[in-house]
Amino acid sequence: MGSNIREILDNVCYPEIFLSFPNDKEKKNIGSKESAILEFYQQFACVGGDPVFSESLCKELQKKFFQHRCELGNMGQQNMNWRLNLDIPQNDIFFVTK
Repeated sequence: MGSNIREILDNVCYPEIFLSFPNDKEKKNIGSKESAILEFYQQFACVGGDPVFSESLCKELQKKFFQHRCELGNMGQQNMNWRLNLDIPQNDIFFVTK
């Protein structure tokens, strides 16, 4: 009834990524915001060793994942100007949110 782990691993494209996620027995108890940020940083930034929580680490993660501007191409800028009735020059390719 259903697929077993061997069938799933035979059909998945990247089994090492699939196996890298912890199962229920290996879940860690993350108690604070700082330890959660450190755990995320270790898992997804591929950092070895034992990083220390700092304000610069938080700023780096925010810069990487919570970007407040997006780059528009020519067509995107034209569409935005047309739909929002704006007059932003075509060479201004960054849209900054407020």
